[in-house]
Amino acid sequence: MNIPSNWDCGNTYMKVNFIISLILYAIILPLKAQVDTSRIVWDTAIVTLKQEVQHVLNETNIPALGVAIVTTDGPLWIAGLGKANIQDNIDANENTMFRIASISKMFVGLAVLKLQEEGKLSLDDKVRDLVPEIEFTNQWEDTHPIRVVHLLEHTTGWDGYHYAQQAHNDPRPVTLKEGLEVHPHSRTSRWIPGTRFSYCNSGPPVAAYIVQKITGQLFEDYIQEHFFEPLKMVNTTYYNNDVYKDLGAALYYRSRMEPHPYRHIIQRPSGAINSSALEMANFVSLLLNRGVMDTVSLISEESLMRMETTKTTVGAAAGLQLGYGLTNAKSEHKGFVYQGHTGGLRGAMSELAYLPEHGIGHIIFINSNNRSAFTRISNLIRDFETQALVPDTLTNVTAYQGDLNFHNGYYELINQRHEGGRYLYHLYHISRFELVRNTIMKSVILPGRKTKFLPVTDTKFRTEQSHQISLVKTTDPLVGEVLHFGDLVYKPVPGLVVFGQLAVAGTWMGLMITGIAILLITAFFYFIGRGSQDGLKPQIWSSLTTLLFILGAFLLVNGHDNHLKSLVTPTILSIAILIISVLYALFALRSLWVVIKHRNQKIGRIVFWQVALLSGLHVLVVFYLAWFRVIPLITWI
Repeated sequence: MNIPSNWDCGNTYMKVNFIISLILYAIILPLKAQVDTSRIVWDTAIVTLKQEVQHVLNETNIPALGVAIVTTDGPLWIAGLGKANIQDNIDANENTMFRIASISKMFVGLAVLKLQEEGKLSLDDKVRDLVPEIEFTNQWEDTHPIRVVHLLEHTTGWDGYHYAQQAHNDPRPVTLKEGLEVHPHSRTSRWIPGTRFSYCNSGPPVAAYIVQKITGQLFEDYIQEHFFEPLKMVNTTYYNNDVYKDLGAALYYRSRMEPHPYRHIIQRPSGAINSSALEMANFVSLLLNRGVMDTVSLISEESLMRMETTKTTVGAAAGLQLGYGLTNAKSEHKGFVYQGHTGGLRGAMSELAYLPEHGIGHIIFINSNNRSAFTRISNLIRDFETQALVPDTLTNVTAYQGDLNFHNGYYELINQRHEGGRYLYHLYHISRFELVRNTIMKSVILPGRKTKFLPVTDTKFRTEQSHQISLVKTTDPLVGEVLHFGDLVYKPVPGLVVFGQLAVAGTWMGLMITGIAILLITAFFYFIGRGSQDGLKPQIWSSLTTLLFILGAFLLVNGHDNHLKSLVTPTILSIAILIISVLYALFALRSLWVVIKHRNQKIGRIVFWQVALLSGLHVLVVFYLAWFRVIPLITWI
């Protein structure tokens, strides 16, 4: 800086001006240097992040990625990487549109909260009073009615989508009311509303219908006017329109050879939005700036805080903090608690996650279903975002030194998402919780990774890194003592039952394999004249029973993956599955009868007991599946 040539001329004004300038330079220059240095650090880190993300894409054959990392001051990185369409050799960029899937639900939550701010709606309003024309069943409605808040926190107890709802793919945009009229019996409360979380795609669409009824606008139009337009999300849409057809990334499900067809979701508010990294960055910015976009408040900070808090479950009432709020979920990463949502469709995965206290967050999408690769990318971005941050404080969390009255043992999941798969949860979704030196250890049945929980009180626990309560011991009104671990609810189950079920299932599967092998060996010796036909008949019946079970399971799994529409109406496939399920039951009973009838004939003792035990287990499996209404298996109801 040059000193004025007339400094010595006695001009007081010039002297004062120079001193002030010197002071300002002394203050501003270091600040400017600090800002520039910070930007250089970010830019350097982003270069490294880009290389790491690109490496994952190359290594895992992910076609394309859309990404935006945003702070309260603006975006740090917005990009599209890879190929939006492999066959047409189209590169992805920041304008490439991806399917954000269930992240769409966040806009339902915002719409309801906005109407509540305007006094037009309350989270505590009874759904039956607002929309009596929408069918649902709740046997506890008189004492525990379903309220709007339950729709958004997924605490209605309703079942997941049925086959008919999953299979719908009509390119004609159905109305929301029409969508809600398909298989309404899926909306049946399986437990008292407001007690357990269970993710349900039908709840938010009912809330969206309430918004539609109150405002007199189509829900999609309401979101367009009150959120998409103010956020400058000009291309974002719920529909497979011309813009999406031009800018949308192809969807690759299991194969890069041929894109998967576009799925027209039957209840659009639940997961139909298509958007780009560039436009979703504005939505992340809205969440980080606590509802403000370009100095205009679209939603209040108070509403956002309510959106980020879980309140209606029994676990939340007992102090659980780490869970699902109003279409907004918490997730942990190395001591940091993110808010946001994830989404997935065939050929698409997405994640929106942000740290409100630290003012940074991201949106990522891929046009693939490679979950492990997606998780790697998410962790890389979260590591990048938190590298210079201090984890949320644990200073206000004191260790509990009192006695813990805790039930050691095995626990089974009781808030399953799909009622149709409940028979499987009893077998494989079992965890062990045990008290070890004043801490709770969670593990699965087989040796593996353990999760450690530290007591905050005698009923509340946190992980080592998190300051938030993620495990609570409480009482469920229907089953008694339970553990709420995040979004999961467990009840105690005797270890004898756990290992008894596993032993039966393992023995049954082993005997099915050996039974077919023994039959082939016995038949071989019989046909070369060195064996007796005495043991063939029981073996044939037990093996035919086994083959029927395998065939039925194969048709069901293959139908779900590749021919879902054939399962939702009486077709050759669905009728064949029904017939096979009935034949399996009949053949199992017949097989056991044949074994009893031939028990005194000349059959090798090993062969006899193998066939007898397998036939008995087949009958046991039949009764087990019939108890859970899997036999007879009618896929279209």
